[in-house]
Amino acid sequence: MHNYFKRVLSSLPVIAMLMMPGVTAAMADEIPNLAVQEGDGDISATSGGVRPADGQPVAGGTYHETHLAYMFGDNAGNFRPDAPISRAEAAALLVRTELLNFESGITRLPPGVSSFDAFADVSPDDWFFYYVAWAHNAGLINGRDGNFHPNAPITREEFAAILARTTTLRTADIPFSDLYRISDWAMAYVHTAFLADWIRGDHRGNFRPQDNITRAEVATSINRMLGRLDSFTTLNGLDMENPEDIRRFHDLDDSVWYFPAVLGATNDHYLTRNSHGIITWLQIIR
Repeated sequence: MHNYFKRVLSSLPVIAMLMMPGVTAAMADEIPNLAVQEGDGDISATSGGVRPADGQPVAGGTYHETHLAYMFGDNAGNFRPDAPISRAEAAALLVRTELLNFESGITRLPPGVSSFDAFADVSPDDWFFYYVAWAHNAGLINGRDGNFHPNAPITREEFAAILARTTTLRTADIPFSDLYRISDWAMAYVHTAFLADWIRGDHRGNFRPQDNITRAEVATSINRMLGRLDSFTTLNGLDMENPEDIRRFHDLDDSVWYFPAVLGATNDHYLTRNSHGIITWLQIIR
């Protein structure tokens, strides 16, 4: 198991690489269940005592954080990294991570909203109804022709737009060879998401705006947005209390560029971050 994490550590600088292409034709059918387990806040630290509260400083400017999972695999134990996700799934992920503090299974509309009928193809019987309502109310999503098209795969420029709508828009030169392919409506959003280092291009210098974004790319982008990735993250079994509890997937190779991001997206974990921003995982929360 320690060798496994040493391989993880050696792969982490690859985070700095550009996002690699690769999209399958199959739609991702996962609806992540992000329910927080009761008692998660009372886990013990590696020292055997009660863990410090998140954000509490310790020696040398290091402080503690708890990161909750927001993506899961399928019933066969696969993550399906190259599969696309739907527009509804993308909206749900951003609402859970940005607006609801990872709450899942919501059955309420946003505060001050008594009804929601913005899209003809979104009904209260849909699993994504409340997430779409929250995302629309927050200005994160739009539809077209009165529909949201919830089950359609989301493109890279559409996902960049959702990310960018969480912050202030800005523009500057961006180094993509296929800038001409980015839709006019999406240009400022792509600029903003790229400049924030939340979404990148491929190794050929292209952004591929109309390509469907993959699950691996989504995990990487959201981790970047949440500040969960850096090129120096220490993920070594020697530092962890229970490395055997880490969630693994049959179709996930620890040598691929997105491996650290998927681990961060699919495992509740407790960590420290030092004054240089270097992350050290301490415990998997089960």
